Amino acid sequence: MTFFPPDGRRPGLVVRIPALAAVLLIFATFVYRGPLHALHDSDVGRDSVDFAPIYGAARAWFHGGNPYDIPTIHSEFYKAGGLEIHHPNNYFPPMMAIASIASWSNWATAKLIWMIIEVVAWGATLYCVMKMADWKPPAKLIVLIWGMGCWPAVMNIRWGQPAMLCCALTIWAIWWAHKEHDLAAGIVLGLAACAKPTLAAAAVFFCLLQLKFRPLVIAGVTAAVLYAGVLATAWPASSHWLALQQKNTLDEFVSGPENPLPSGSEVTDFVNIQPVIAVFSNNLTLGNILTFLLIGILFVFFFLKIRRISAPRLMRTGNWPAVVTFSVATALLVIYHRYADLFLIAAVFPGCYQLYKQGRYRLLVAVVAILAILSVPTQTELSQRLAINPDLRTHEPLEYVRVLLLFRHQAFLLIALAFLSFKMLVSAPAAEAAGG
Repeated sequence: MTFFPPDGRRPGLVVRIPALAAVLLIFATFVYRGPLHALHDSDVGRDSVDFAPIYGAARAWFHGGNPYDIPTIHSEFYKAGGLEIHHPNNYFPPMMAIASIASWSNWATAKLIWMIIEVVAWGATLYCVMKMADWKPPAKLIVLIWGMGCWPAVMNIRWGQPAMLCCALTIWAIWWAHKEHDLAAGIVLGLAACAKPTLAAAAVFFCLLQLKFRPLVIAGVTAAVLYAGVLATAWPASSHWLALQQKNTLDEFVSGPENPLPSGSEVTDFVNIQPVIAVFSNNLTLGNILTFLLIGILFVFFFLKIRRISAPRLMRTGNWPAVVTFSVATALLVIYHRYADLFLIAAVFPGCYQLYKQGRYRLLVAVVAILAILSVPTQTELSQRLAINPDLRTHEPLEYVRVLLLFRHQAFLLIALAFLSFKMLVSAPAAEAAGG
């Protein structure tokens, strides 16, 4: 794949200078809106806002306190020089061990360390995506530019959101599982599950669909050891942690501002299916059941489709990116996910490359269009910038259409991506002919 003419001539300065200027502008915007705001946000007290409760929890753990007790977390955070915490700590205990890489220091230094970790994870994600296909140097710029312009990437770094680290671990787990490096895949998948199991689900789905069970066993052992190790450091007091963690989670995501109902103040930030169902029913349990049922049916049909192509042939033809695409789409749909988690769609780029090599340009355009829209927070922007009410003001049919199209379309795009992965998988002969 190349952007240069067949005779080998390079674009002239008239083309290269504006192109370089555009790349530098994108890079400067990325640095300003991501890393710099992670250290000093223009909104006072919101720099690395999602890392703040994890930092406070880790500090509480260091000092023998309860990492899920909100007053204790706030006290530790303020003592270390922090200004304000906006969320409780809902992460599982192993996340505190991961965060301890930065949490040993005061808040100002910890922000810097965590920001560096986030940027390294960002680069590791893009590097892995480039390894997943034989991208030529000019084509690698596509991945790099997308990575700098992709809004979920910028927001993850700006907020100190662990989703960035988990996306990197999950995508590397998928790649190493594909290459049959089971030990490496299992360890990084276990770490991803400790950070954000909702994102690690993509690698779990991939391994299940490919019947790769060794990485899953190793991941389970890794997570269990880290989990038990953190609890053991504070036993028996830690035996009460999980009950308080569950309470914090329910307070925020069921009865609090981040519930999936139309009245939820953060509902336009969701990309999973439950908020779509909540437009028609306030029963959250029903929403979960219907979501799991839909994804379960899709999962079974996709698995059966794979089984029609023997595993060796699936590997030989290079059709595994279709499995990655399906795994990413369904993982983002089935469990609670906010917009920042969409950086995981970076794993779909190898599937785009496969479609290019196959000459299936219509399907490629459809997938790229979905990725482009998902890379911009359209639901949130429509609500905030245009001051459009995302709630149901009436129960007339047109009102449902308005809410679904304007404020729930990202879930529909992920559903479309899952269905397009079926079309990608069917093309085994085309992939073989293209040398994929």
